Amino acid sequence: MPYFWAVDVDGDIEVGVPAEGIQNQLLHISENFTSIFKHVHSGGMLDMNVSKGKFALFVNAMYVSLKNLSVTTSDGFEVDVNSKFGVYGAGASYRVYEYACNPHSKFAIWPYVGARYTNNASSATLIEAPEYGSSYDAHWTEPIIGAYLQYDINQHWTINLAGDVGILKHSQDSYNIIGLIGYKPIQYFTIYLGYRQFYQSFIEGSGATFFEWKMHMRGPIAGVAIGF
Repeated sequence: MPYFWAVDVDGDIEVGVPAEGIQNQLLHISENFTSIFKHVHSGGMLDMNVSKGKFALFVNAMYVSLKNLSVTTSDGFEVDVNSKFGVYGAGASYRVYEYACNPHSKFAIWPYVGARYTNNASSATLIEAPEYGSSYDAHWTEPIIGAYLQYDINQHWTINLAGDVGILKHSQDSYNIIGLIGYKPIQYFTIYLGYRQFYQSFIEGSGATFFEWKMHMRGPIAGVAIGF
């Protein structure tokens, strides 16, 4: 299932600055999809599932590269941000419940466990003084646990809901919620529209290596699922 997520972002990034006498810089980002899309250099999103009976495996990936995004720091400085951000997940699920309403309608619950890996590499440069800047390359992996609900209304329409949480340690967590409505014009081909909300909180390092990421990402999502 290749998909497209028209995401809005809202949150804070705090980084240590490798310069004596200058405090950490806090960047508040609040950008809608229209503004972000202008700065997209490259990216891609994909979700894959393999199932047999009550068991299923999944992998998913999202990557985006942003160029020349203008952000204002807590001290009022304008900075130019370049960012490479990727989130990759994998895991397994097991169908614990299924109810067939009729031959073309059923409801199923699939709890799942897995892991989510995030790679967040960015640089920020003062627009008025390009010689001053900072960069970071943070990456972390967290276990996730969640559930997937599938309701096939009939042979053409389906509703899917999924939600999970990831907890690495205190003050470092995430949650992910997705709701989709699907239309299947032919067998093995489904068009999906829906909405996704994703939140991450992560802290590491100290001094010049300090990095804190607290970000809400939300927006409509569209995709096409192809079955084999």
